[in-house]
Amino acid sequence: MIGTRWLIGVRAFRIVVGLSLLERSRKNVGTTFAYWVGVGDAIAGLLACGLLVQLRKTGQMSRRVASWTILFGMAGFAWAYGTAVLSFETSVQVFAKGEVHATDLLPLTLIPFLLAPIATAYMVMTLIELNQDTPNVYRLSAGH
Repeated sequence: MIGTRWLIGVRAFRIVVGLSLLERSRKNVGTTFAYWVGVGDAIAGLLACGLLVQLRKTGQMSRRVASWTILFGMAGFAWAYGTAVLSFETSVQVFAKGEVHATDLLPLTLIPFLLAPIATAYMVMTLIELNQDTPNVYRLSAGH
């Protein structure tokens, strides 16, 4: 089984996924999508980094805090997909009318079709791993 610290560590990559803010500055994505997704990713990544620092310093972390961090990340993905659907040039567009959405550019095309599904799988695995034992505190052990 994959160790919990690795699963939480993968969550920290979301700081980098804040690239939607960079792509907004380059005018490749709409404002609504970029701001909501970029800020949400940055917050989720920083929370995961905080958990890793706590785990590294103390050798333990609260399962409840880790679970809520992961659930926040999952809600962020749901929000991102919803915002994307309502932002792109379709019949249901509500946000960012008249803005460019260059979703055919790399790395933007990788996010919804590759990174987000893999990250969602990691989030589910992390929740399962965290909640297998009954203690409220996850302790760093030799196997993790």
